[in-house]
Amino acid sequence: MALTQVKTAGIAADAVTGAKVADDQIDSEHYIAASIDNEHLANNAVDSDELAAGSVDIAHLATGTDGQIITWGADGAATAVGPGTDGQVLTSTGAGSPPAFETISTSDTLSFRNKIINGAMQIHQRGGTSTTTAGYTLDRWKAASGNDGAWAITQSTTAPDGFSNSLKIDCTTADASLAASQYAQLNYKIEAQDLQDLAFGTSSAKSITLSFWVRSNKTGDFNVAIGQTDNSDKQVGAVYTINIADTWEKKTMTWAGDTSGVINNDNGQGFQISWNLALGTDRTSGTTRSTWTAYADADFGAGQVVNIMDNTANEWLISGVQLEVGSTATDFEHRSYGDELRRCQRYYIKDTRTRGNGGNSVATNELDSIAGVDVDFPTIMRASPTIATLGGNYRNGGDSDAQVISDTGFTWGRKFTGTANTWTTIVAYTIGGYTADAEL
Repeated sequence: MALTQVKTAGIAADAVTGAKVADDQIDSEHYIAASIDNEHLANNAVDSDELAAGSVDIAHLATGTDGQIITWGADGAATAVGPGTDGQVLTSTGAGSPPAFETISTSDTLSFRNKIINGAMQIHQRGGTSTTTAGYTLDRWKAASGNDGAWAITQSTTAPDGFSNSLKIDCTTADASLAASQYAQLNYKIEAQDLQDLAFGTSSAKSITLSFWVRSNKTGDFNVAIGQTDNSDKQVGAVYTINIADTWEKKTMTWAGDTSGVINNDNGQGFQISWNLALGTDRTSGTTRSTWTAYADADFGAGQVVNIMDNTANEWLISGVQLEVGSTATDFEHRSYGDELRRCQRYYIKDTRTRGNGGNSVATNELDSIAGVDVDFPTIMRASPTIATLGGNYRNGGDSDAQVISDTGFTWGRKFTGTANTWTTIVAYTIGGYTADAEL
């Protein structure tokens, strides 16, 4: 009688071994689906030599968690890693341990996003204390004040964590009762060609986000406004609140892009950002502009309540200023001191090096034939600057004082306009150096 079926109950354990089965006698047609699992396979019993090419595909792998990856540990065993969270990256943790998903600080991964130069208040070429009511203080930061009070503006070492400096405004003469037209503000101007990536004036106009750290003994509501004067003369604004006296607080605000207000691609002013500190009713009686609309005095500082000029005990400090494309305030983009200084020198240079020069000047009517002190700027300036010599200076010879200035350097000396094709000796020197001003 033929044997048609042998059940597993009728076979002693280990009675059937590989040595008792001819090669290729058992294939997928001779065993029940799922009858062979991990418990019935010795360790390393199935290796790559035992598998036909392409016989194991994704459909035959066990299921896992969405977003996981498979890696191998130091013991050679496979293990699942992850899943990470949105925005994380997979980083190596070294030999002997599996990789891991980690959140990388945006300050480590994003560069050239901050439109503000000297936002950390590191650079102060002019130095000292400024009492100006209409001039630059720390590099790129311009004061504007029209009231009966007075202030002192300095570079302070009181700063939020992660920063070394801030710009500090102290009220030194109070004006507790502002007239309707009076004001006090700190301004920052951005060159128009540095804003072209915003795509203003097109259907692709991008949002912008402003963030900064601020501190004051005065709590309450302050206004910050941005003006865009090219072609449309528009503005937006927002109100921020200092909640706790004498405490650094970070403020952020976002505005949608302007699809109709084109910013010129030139070296003129593109934006002016104004941190308002004291405003009369001429500039606060309107409404805060959350979208780009035509400029109006009444709306410029709407929501401003605090008057930082109402008491000589008042102070206001700011640092960590960043303006960037998009609707998210990322970590502040720290730049090296040298990088930041070079960016500032596009607009203002103070060089205290003593320079002297002498030479022969041929008689001519051309200004660029003068002889004297020759200076090459450390960077190309925004425009041909205004030059001022510092300390003692001297120039002699020739017929008249003269200078040639461009955005790359200047010659400061004398010009000889005598008989054609004759020459004379000219000597010039500056003891205290010079300043070159090409601010917006």
